[in-house]
Amino acid sequence: EIIPVHRSDGSGTTSVFTTYLDWAVGDGSGDFEGVEGSNWPLGNGTEVQWVAGTIGGQGNEGVTAGIEQNPGGLGYVNQAYALINQLPTAAVINSDGNAVQATIEATTEALEVLEVPDTYQFDILGVGGDGFPITGAVWTFFYECGYEENTKNMLLDYWTWAIASDTAINLATDLGYAPLGSGLRGRVLETIQRIGIED
Repeated sequence: EIIPVHRSDGSGTTSVFTTYLDWAVGDGSGDFEGVEGSNWPLGNGTEVQWVAGTIGGQGNEGVTAGIEQNPGGLGYVNQAYALINQLPTAAVINSDGNAVQATIEATTEALEVLEVPDTYQFDILGVGGDGFPITGAVWTFFYECGYEENTKNMLLDYWTWAIASDTAINLATDLGYAPLGSGLRGRVLETIQRIGIED
């Protein structure tokens, strides 16, 4: 028997996970609980109303404890938490039919294989190739105007370092976070040059 374990608190991890599940079965062609043509019934977001018979846990630690304390426990945690704590993870079939493990490389590849628009407004859905299909991204927003010259230069220096330096990339990887791939990294570095472009 499988016992689903989920976050009981609101989280970005829940949003990424349920957005993927909603997309994967939400097109009407999925088969949920043996009901042909049904959709993922819970929706998506940082908090969802989980069905009876599931176990909630506070944070990644609570989900991990719920899995460990219940034979048949199955749940989701943040990738960085899973990697740092050496938790067993399952391969997930992506849009190209490839079974992909949740590795740093597969997460970076997920963003590389997507068609990311110049607005950077996108969902990470339909990942194929060698990309892991359940992936989230972090966005940082900046004004193009209103900065004093010193502030503008500090922002540009910091984000150039954070995005492109070997030191920052290695630090992110050591902490279990996937850096941007070379293709997207180049585009983002070009885009951040717009910080302070206007007075």
